[in-house]
Amino acid sequence: MYFAKFFTHAVPNYWNNYETYKIEACGDRAVVVMDGRESMPKMIEFMEDWARKHNFSAFQLRKGETINRGVKNITDIQDVSTLCNKGLTNVP
Repeated sequence: MYFAKFFTHAVPNYWNNYETYKIEACGDRAVVVMDGRESMPKMIEFMEDWARKHNFSAFQLRKGETINRGVKNITDIQDVSTLCNKGLTNVP
């Protein structure tokens, strides 16, 4: 099963020197199960559109038996603001 995990920015505060960093998003829209019959570019396009629509800052394509078991990262964490529908980097 292929699925996409989405990320958001953590709130900068005193303990992290007011720097922003990405954390895994939570909620029903933070994980999307993908159709494995689709091509990689089609999945990438869908993930990028979903991230922009729901105001996520990044995403990562993963594969596993279930969402919690046997998970393997297919891509690095991809920042949505730098993609602009150009495709992913580090795709096998």
